[in-house]
Amino acid sequence: ITLLLSRNIISQPITMKTAAVATALLATAASVSAFAPSAAFTRQASPLFAEATATEKTTKVKNELFLDENFDGVNIVRLMGLQKMKKKARRNKRKLNEKIREGTVVKDEATGEWTPK
Repeated sequence: ITLLLSRNIISQPITMKTAAVATALLATAASVSAFAPSAAFTRQASPLFAEATATEKTTKVKNELFLDENFDGVNIVRLMGLQKMKKKARRNKRKLNEKIREGTVVKDEATGEWTPK
């Protein structure tokens, strides 16, 4: 195996140490190049007061927050967690019991629910 140095071709056998160092350098260069920025992600220079491009206009529209208020069919226990739901139930029951003791709520005979006086 020959090793090329500058303009001269030198016939020299490659030792195990040289091969290991060369392999380590190639592996390092390959792994580091994965983190180097590519030309596809660099932003081109534009005039100061240029109009927004079409992609920038669409991203502004997409970045708006959409709140869905329809929670029918959503498994709340799975979404929030069983322990948190148990804690909320205990807190609501405690508040209802306080209102019952204070006399601010009355049980409706027709529906069986507690309603304010």
